[in-house]
Amino acid sequence: MEGWSQLGLGWAMAACFVLAIVSAIFPWVNAEIIVLSLPAVAKSKVDLAVLVLVAAAGQMAGKCAVY
Repeated sequence: MEGWSQLGLGWAMAACFVLAIVSAIFPWVNAEIIVLSLPAVAKSKVDLAVLVLVAAAGQMAGKCAVY
C-alpha cells in the first residue's frame, strides 16, 4: 500500500502545481482554496509541507509567465 500512497502524493503535487500556475495567471481561480484543501490530501506533516512548497513554486512560475 505504500506505493499507492506515494503515487497519490505525486498526482497531488502535479495537480497542485498546475492549479497554482492557473491561479497565478487567472485571478478568478482562488489559490487560497487550493492551499486550504491540501491537508485533506496530505498523509503527514512532511507531505503537507511539500505540497505547500509546490503550491508556492507554482504561484511563482505563473507570476513569472505573467510578467
